[in-house]
Amino acid sequence: MKIKILFSVMLMLFFLNVAKAQSHKVGQANYNCKLNKKGWFFNSEKLPCPACEATDKKEKTAKAAEDKRRNDVALAKAKAEKLAVENLRLEKLRLQKEEIKRIKDKEIADKITNDKLLQKNKQIAAAGAIKSNVKGQVGKIDPSSVTSFYDKKRRVYGLIADGKEIVTLPYEENLTTIKRIADTNLFEVMVTGKHPNGWERYLYSFIIDYKGKKLSVNGVSKFDFPPEIDNETNKIYLYKKLAEPVRVGRHCTEAQTFGAVFQSKEAAVADISKATGRTCQALPMVSANVTVFSVDYNFKLIEQVNGYVLFEFFYSGFKD
Repeated sequence: MKIKILFSVMLMLFFLNVAKAQSHKVGQANYNCKLNKKGWFFNSEKLPCPACEATDKKEKTAKAAEDKRRNDVALAKAKAEKLAVENLRLEKLRLQKEEIKRIKDKEIADKITNDKLLQKNKQIAAAGAIKSNVKGQVGKIDPSSVTSFYDKKRRVYGLIADGKEIVTLPYEENLTTIKRIADTNLFEVMVTGKHPNGWERYLYSFIIDYKGKKLSVNGVSKFDFPPEIDNETNKIYLYKKLAEPVRVGRHCTEAQTFGAVFQSKEAAVADISKATGRTCQALPMVSANVTVFSVDYNFKLIEQVNGYVLFEFFYSGFKD
């Protein structure tokens, strides 16, 4: 029985080898077959084994398909990453545009609000203004009798003569004050506005005569710092900024050389620092590059020069 089983197995293996040999040309000398037990080598003069060719073709086809699949996966991944980067860039750009638009819209809205408030204040001032009772007679008024006033409730300022308002003007910005320049027929008008943090900050000054006319020198009528008066030489110094001022620490303002203009910030600081040891209140100061106009008490130009001058910090129009 065992012999029969063994014989059957051997017979089956024989037929399998025969079938394999029939498809693979193993024993034929004129074929190149990889299953040749004597050793396979490629000889161009021999015919290719059809089964080996079919297997090679199948393997190449499978490899090409796998290579294509991997390449497609890599391309898809690269495309997805590129798309993600582009979407991120576009989203950042969108957010930037939205922020720019938001800021611009806010600026426009704030300007509209401020313009409406300013217009309202002007209307209130105009409605509450007392018209001159000396129409056409201002020129006959004694200039020395003219005084100034400002009214926070009515938001107006102007000039008074003989107990009557001869010039009544609406506030500029949040607050407008006026005072006579001593020993002259001129009046200094100072304008301040609300700082974002709530306190009052200096904005600018201008000069009017006793008839309420705004005066100018070389085409400039609005000055960036309060005028300074030299009673000894009868000169008025007016300042127009050429650049934004910079802080220079605390100094004793009493030590400052009156009317002096310097070639540099350092020279201006050195001038005010020379009076060390003096007993006075040291205040925060700024250095400003300015055009300095000196005029006489009739507002005639005497001299014009550019240079550096120190001012108290409050009068720098500071925004911080």
